[in-house]
Amino acid sequence: RAEEFLKLAILDPLTGLHNRRFAEERLAADIARAQRNRVSLTVVMLDLDGLKSINDRHGHAAGDAALKTFAERLMGATRGSDLAARLGGDEFVVLLPDCKEGGVLRVFDRLTPLKIEVGEENISFSYSAGWTDYQTGEKPAQLLQRADHALYAEKQNRKKHPHPWLETI
Repeated sequence: RAEEFLKLAILDPLTGLHNRRFAEERLAADIARAQRNRVSLTVVMLDLDGLKSINDRHGHAAGDAALKTFAERLMGATRGSDLAARLGGDEFVVLLPDCKEGGVLRVFDRLTPLKIEVGEENISFSYSAGWTDYQTGEKPAQLLQRADHALYAEKQNRKKHPHPWLETI
């Protein structure tokens, strides 16, 4: 029974990923480790593009399927030392401790193509992402906020100029 309660406390019931509470605790621990060992820590914020449209056109079961599919792909795209978590709604975070140059793009390469089946129709969907590296002395909330700003900036920039790296994903 205690194991059931633990799962309820740290896992998102829809996707099976860790939840916001667990991710925030893990981020604090990863920051402490990054400071102590002088290693990098990259935080990636992601959200699904057009989830509302999928829900409106195909129903919430299709939207849930898109969230589950994305979560499965996210888990498969990360290393054992990484953490993928659902923050809520269509927002996700990935913590990449000691991420080497190009590591973020390797995660993105493993995420696509994204498709779900609804009836006899295949529906493709995409995501947006922004990321940043930990800066010495930064608090977890500050790092998450900077990653969130990077995501927002990426979404705004993509509206004007699609990025080549997103075209290959």
